[in-house]
Amino acid sequence: MNNNHGFGWKFLNPYGATTRGGVETLYPLPRPSEKWGPWFKHPNPAEPDGSDCGAGRYHLMLNLDAKYAPSDWYPWFAEWRGLIGSSSKKVGVRELRLRRLPLKVFIRLIRWGYCSGADLYRANLSGADLSGANLSGANLSGANLSGANLSDTQKAYLASVGITV
Repeated sequence: MNNNHGFGWKFLNPYGATTRGGVETLYPLPRPSEKWGPWFKHPNPAEPDGSDCGAGRYHLMLNLDAKYAPSDWYPWFAEWRGLIGSSSKKVGVRELRLRRLPLKVFIRLIRWGYCSGADLYRANLSGADLSGANLSGANLSGANLSGANLSDTQKAYLASVGITV
């Protein structure tokens, strides 16, 4: 992993924030005509310590994993600089910028198999065309799949989580 630069995922609520310990952090989002939002630095960054979690860093998931996402989450693609610490699942960084992930693109990522093994707990995938998607190992518990096209998905997996096609 490059210590100076990388990519990951950020899960924010509908207006672009996270809450931890009762403190809300608003993230600058790209304007509708922009691909990327502005770079922004942590106001009080920690020194590199090897830990992916802790104070003085922004946290990003390396894979689509909504384990620590807010209850009404939406995924954002993120580019980061200034690694403070990392693990196999996430990084803590000094600065980042966000890129909008349109629902169509998110659904396409799922269909192409990029979400195999992903934790998509509480995802709103209503109306999504997931035909042929590889969802093996994905956690879809609590996900809204109403109206989703699940034809030709891995039926054995779907049956194991109580979804019938």
